[in-house]
Amino acid sequence: MDREIITLLQELVRTPSVNPPGNEHDTALVLANWLTARGIDVELIPVQPGRSNLLARVPGTSSRPALALCGHLDTVPIGSQVWRHDPFAGEIEQGRMYGRGTADMKGGLAAMAGALAMLARDSGNLPRDILLMGTVGEEVDCCGVRAFVEQGAFDQVGAIVIGEPTALEIGIAHKGALWISVTVNGRSAHGSMPSLGSNAILNTTKFLNALEQFDFRVEAHPLLSLPTTSPDQIEGGSAPNVVPDRCRVTIDVRTIPPLAHDSVLGEIRRLLDKTIGQDPDAFAQTEVLLDRAPLDTPPSNPVVRAALDVLLDLSGEHQPIGLSYFTDGSIITQSYKTPIIIWGPGEPGQAHRADESILLESVLMAAKAYSNLALSTGF
Repeated sequence: MDREIITLLQELVRTPSVNPPGNEHDTALVLANWLTARGIDVELIPVQPGRSNLLARVPGTSSRPALALCGHLDTVPIGSQVWRHDPFAGEIEQGRMYGRGTADMKGGLAAMAGALAMLARDSGNLPRDILLMGTVGEEVDCCGVRAFVEQGAFDQVGAIVIGEPTALEIGIAHKGALWISVTVNGRSAHGSMPSLGSNAILNTTKFLNALEQFDFRVEAHPLLSLPTTSPDQIEGGSAPNVVPDRCRVTIDVRTIPPLAHDSVLGEIRRLLDKTIGQDPDAFAQTEVLLDRAPLDTPPSNPVVRAALDVLLDLSGEHQPIGLSYFTDGSIITQSYKTPIIIWGPGEPGQAHRADESILLESVLMAAKAYSNLALSTGF
C-alpha cells in the first residue's frame, strides 16, 4: 500500500489544480479513479464548471456518527520565483517529493485516500462510516466547503479531520481572518497650497498610527496568543503636485475566539471616526473583503484525546497546538458545532513556497494515523 499511496500523490501533483482558476475536476477524478479501483464508493459533485467536490465513503458497522477526513483539491499558483524542481512533476529526491501542492495539501489527500483503502479491506471492524471530502476553492473563496455545508453533507458527521500540513501535530485551534478595505476620502487642492485641501494620505496615516496601538481588550488564547492587525496594502494620490483626495488601505486582522467579527469591524469604524473626525472634509468607507471565523476545539474533546492516543502509539507523546492560518474549518464551524482537528503531513512552512516538498515518510505515517483514528472507539 505504501507504494500505491506515493504513486497516487505523484499523480495528484502531476494534475495541476492551480486556483485561480481552479479546474479541480481532473484532480478529483484522479482521486476518484484510485478509490473506485479499491472498491470504495465515490461521488463527484459539480460546484462550478470544471470544478467538482469529491465525496467517498467506507461504511461502518454501527450507528455512530461518521468521521469526515477533509482536504482541499486546489493549490496556489507557482509564483514568479524559479523552481529547482518542475512544480508539476512530482520528482522524488532523498525521501522528499517536490511539486506544487505536495504539502498544501495533496500529501494530506493521498494519506486520507490511503487510509480509506486500508479500512475498506477490513470494514467489518469499522465502528463508524468514514468519509473523504475533497473540496474545491479553499485557497480563494472556500466555495467547495460552502457547497458541502449547504447540501447538509456534515449533518451525520460526529468529528472532522482537516489534513492541512501540521507536521502531524494535532491542531485544535486556529485564528480567524478579517480583511477590511478602508478608503479615506478628502478634498483635493494644489500641492503648493495644502491648507486648502484635506489630505487623505495624512488622515490615513493618523488612523494607521492609532491602529498600531489598538487594544482588542481580550485575554490571550492559550494556543493562539493575541489577535493582530497588519495594514498590508496601500494606495493613494494622483500626482506629486495634487493634495490627495483618496487613500485606500487593506488591513489583515487575525482574530481569536471569542472575538465576534462584527464587533471588531465596529471598533475599527469607531477608531476611524476618532482619528479623522476632526477634519470636516474627511470621511471614510469600509468594506469586508474576507471573513473567516476562528476555530477552537477543547483539548478535552474525545476526538482530540483519541488522536493524541493514536500519535502516542506511533511516535510518542504530543500536545495539541494552535495555528496561525485558517482552513475550511472556518466555514464549517459557522454552521456546525462538530469538533474539528487540523492534522496532516508536511511542514506548514512548505506551503505556498517555491520548491514546495513533503517528506514521504510523513505521508505514510499520516495514512496509518487516520486509519487508526477511524478504528478508535474513544469518540
